[in-house]
Amino acid sequence: MFGGKSFMAAELLAPVGSYESFIGAINEGADAIYLGGEKFSARANCEKFSDEEFQNMIDYAHEYGVKVYIAFNTLIKQEEFKEAFEYGLKLYNMGVDALIVQDTGLIHMFSKFKGIEIHASTQLSIHNLSGAKYFRDNGTIRVVVARELSFDDIKIISEEVETEGFIHGAICVSYSGQCTMSGLISDRSGNRGRCAQPCRMEYSLVDDKGRIHKRGFLMSTKDLMTINILPRLLKETKIKSLKIEGRMKRSEYVVNTVRAYKDIIRKIEENKEVSASYIREREENLLKVFNREGFTNGYMLGYEGEKFLSVNNPKNQGVYLGDILNDGYIILKNDVALGDGISSLNDGCILTKILYNNEKISVGKSGMKVKLFPMRFSKGDKIFKTNDQKFEKELRESFKKEYANKNYVNANLIFEPYKPMILELTYKNHIVKVFGDVVEEVINTPLDRERIMTQLKKGSVGSFSIGEVCLDYQEGYMSISKINELRREALTKLRNDIVNSYRKDLNYNFDEYSLTDKKNFKDMDETYIIYVSTQEQFDVVYKNGYRNIVISPFIYRRKLDFEKILSIEDLNLYVKFPTIIKDCEMGKILKVFEKFKDKIKGILTSNAGILRYFENSDYEIIGDVKLNIFNEISTRFYKEIDIFTLSIELSKKEIFDISEISDKKFCMFVYGKPDVMVSEYCPIGTFVGKRSLNNTCSRPCTRNDFYLNDRLNNELFLTTEINCKIHTYKEKPINLISEISEIKNNNINVFRLDFIDESCEEVQKILDDVSGKFSYKNVFKGNYYKPVE
Repeated sequence: MFGGKSFMAAELLAPVGSYESFIGAINEGADAIYLGGEKFSARANCEKFSDEEFQNMIDYAHEYGVKVYIAFNTLIKQEEFKEAFEYGLKLYNMGVDALIVQDTGLIHMFSKFKGIEIHASTQLSIHNLSGAKYFRDNGTIRVVVARELSFDDIKIISEEVETEGFIHGAICVSYSGQCTMSGLISDRSGNRGRCAQPCRMEYSLVDDKGRIHKRGFLMSTKDLMTINILPRLLKETKIKSLKIEGRMKRSEYVVNTVRAYKDIIRKIEENKEVSASYIREREENLLKVFNREGFTNGYMLGYEGEKFLSVNNPKNQGVYLGDILNDGYIILKNDVALGDGISSLNDGCILTKILYNNEKISVGKSGMKVKLFPMRFSKGDKIFKTNDQKFEKELRESFKKEYANKNYVNANLIFEPYKPMILELTYKNHIVKVFGDVVEEVINTPLDRERIMTQLKKGSVGSFSIGEVCLDYQEGYMSISKINELRREALTKLRNDIVNSYRKDLNYNFDEYSLTDKKNFKDMDETYIIYVSTQEQFDVVYKNGYRNIVISPFIYRRKLDFEKILSIEDLNLYVKFPTIIKDCEMGKILKVFEKFKDKIKGILTSNAGILRYFENSDYEIIGDVKLNIFNEISTRFYKEIDIFTLSIELSKKEIFDISEISDKKFCMFVYGKPDVMVSEYCPIGTFVGKRSLNNTCSRPCTRNDFYLNDRLNNELFLTTEINCKIHTYKEKPINLISEISEIKNNNINVFRLDFIDESCEEVQKILDDVSGKFSYKNVFKGNYYKPVE
């Protein structure tokens, strides 16, 4: 199927969430691994390793030339920042090859060390070349691109910036780092590694006429699988690292996935043919361990529509066995054995008996008509094998033995009477030389050449053993124990030289970096910046005397009279840019902006690509909520921004910890339905517009409003942009209007209100609340009084 052309070698990067998965990943040939330290990792529930265990794992990996990356990919609160920075520095000094970082404050600090390699986490939603260059120019060596990118998108970025991309594993329905749904619902923030996964719950898609278009797990994505298109990915892009997701998954999953992808990569690199049957065999093995109604190619080939989702079952489905027939039997579509796990959509069990022709058998083969016990299923139930005992037992063999593979080193031994033995070992670019005892003259029987060479090749230190031996030999005598001692000393020295070569000794006094020129905004008049979605909202806001108004010309359905707005003289107008703009969409977005560029005071954005585009402009630049500003040092990363909107996931104390020490101007989000999710996937286009790989969308979002209703019948409002990105809004607005005086007293004097789908009457009430003419009771205050974990 594939073959006949050389491909660029790419690193296979494996997840490690336990010691077993660590050993398995290396034994199966991973080129690099990534794992989290005890703190500040986006998989908070993974196994915790002590510093000693961590050091041993780093050294172990480096013996095999396997790189070790630390997933340092959570947002860091101000009170945690010093500890986080010092912890990251400690890990780097232990010898890790790179830190995968989300928090821009940490990127800013770590980038001050020329030796530290920083990879920009996928949590930073890097999705266009300009944004990738922004992070490259501000200290990162590599960017982990968003999972929503196609071949063409990855190709554009990887031509100029070193890239890492996910090729297998779970996919967030939202762009990573752009979801605050979990934190606002449960206090468990996805940006802090503790997502409660509300996207895996059931929803109904409802329009503004009350029509239900679809029920099910409408935001539950299948896992990504690209093994079938891997040759094309390597052929068409210059992607540097192929990343497997799964630090929370079982060790068997890691072994199985690394093995499958490494098999394909080896064939590609050796310029051997990769047949369709060879790929299919590995796909079937991947299905055996974990899948959600199969797999998806994600967005690599384009928009897959409903094929992208596990609409009926958000959990592991397994391998399809068949349907229960009228007589309780099943015609097997795949093999199944006693002890395997089997399930329907609603029930599961361990298989204890198989009947075939009224006889008990231990293995049911594909094509057999059998009855499975216990009898817990009904006519018509689809049955799946969720656990393959034999297959998984074989996978477990991969992580049962440490140092399963040996690194063989070349040896030169000088063995001459009256001189000390000299043993020199060579491994790659490492050379060590050790001296042994003096060789004695022969009295009775000399120590012959074959015995010396045999003894040198015995045993090992860590992964290292002696392979080829060049022996400069003259007859003499030496005890075997001294030969063994010389071998151990040389191998130990070689191993130590190799693992110690990765360690560093970076020192830094964090306290010397604290600010001294903080500014005081407490005595300045407050400023209100108000985002409006409709002309009616704009008219009410303007009538009430507010002049700092934000609009977005990129949203469908929320119509504004732009000609009227642009004709108003006494107006400080801002344009809000989309959070996500792929390279193929940038021209369209900037063309729309042309109409406004001479009439506006500034822009509102959280898109790094837009920041880079406007870095030398005269516009006032307001950093939007989606920048995820969690600490004061993050503001130093974004030098172009004039006003920073703080994250809505911060509590009162955490907000004031930042504002009281900073020299930056901050904006506080005090009213509005929070935009809890930004997605490439669109339920409206998928289930109503029938968008898929082969069909263009009929754009129902331009004709009706749509909502996702959860199990409690809360309505999550959906909006779509002209570049077909969808925003999901929480059913309740955050309302901190009653806290404005307190916030202002803590050095913040810019306040943001967002009107999304509010009526004119609702807008007026909110503005009356701001002016003191009206007061709302029992409002939702987001995370202001309940810090996220």
